[in-house]
Amino acid sequence: MFSDPSGTPYFSDFPTANMGTDDGNIYVYLNKDNSSIRMLGYEGDLLQTGHIYKLEYLPNGQEMIFFPMNYQDQDSTFDYYDLTIDANDVGAGTFGDSARQKLTEYTTRTVDAYGQVSIPNATFDCLRVNKQIISIDSSWIHNQILGWQFYQVIQDTTYSYEWYSDDSQTKYAVASVDYNPATNQPVDSTDFAFLKFNPIKITIQQGKGFGIYPNPATDNFYVYGLVPGSEIQLLDITGNIILKQQISSAKERINLSSIKTGIYFVKAISGKKVYLKKLIVQ
Repeated sequence: MFSDPSGTPYFSDFPTANMGTDDGNIYVYLNKDNSSIRMLGYEGDLLQTGHIYKLEYLPNGQEMIFFPMNYQDQDSTFDYYDLTIDANDVGAGTFGDSARQKLTEYTTRTVDAYGQVSIPNATFDCLRVNKQIISIDSSWIHNQILGWQFYQVIQDTTYSYEWYSDDSQTKYAVASVDYNPATNQPVDSTDFAFLKFNPIKITIQQGKGFGIYPNPATDNFYVYGLVPGSEIQLLDITGNIILKQQISSAKERINLSSIKTGIYFVKAISGKKVYLKKLIVQ
């Protein structure tokens, strides 16, 4: 689900972003123009340790797909990120105080096929993109005595097929799968990703002030940024309403004592506007 990133907490770090996603904890920033969709980066509690980190793809973002796209087109890109974090957040606290990871990727995309692709409930005319990514993952450990020490480098190559359609209902990739180039068969026959197509849809607007915290939550969580009288619904992953509450203030506590652990969605209805955020209950 894509949304307007301009009202998110870290938009100032990614001012060229015009698309985004968030789960209330990690915010993803993208830029879409006439030539491509690019992943600019992430920001938030990436490791779920309580520390906020910014991961930025350089020099111009990570290209997700290019435009226009036609059969037999080819495109090559290069990107990297360089992230320094608290060593304790990755279980390396006994070796030093900080850890650094630099991931460099060389990506080649070739539009090598076309035809119809069927997924549950829908069939689309698609182009197939054959994608190869060569990744070089380097890491270092820092301590007060020795300074930065090189730890390891891992090089890997992955291959995938991605199917795209210009049908107005798809919005993004119809399906994708990693494959073994030696056999041209899926690496894991159960590991296909595909669009969850539902003909019944609502327009979800990104609330510039609406938010939830803490996330993950245990006994309760708070919603804020809504006008009094707005309705809060807690939905399970099948869309069933588990809890419903009308708020009376700009900051309202929602009791979760009767809610089982799992993944839920917080739906806020404020006048004609509808907002949606993911909530993890522990």
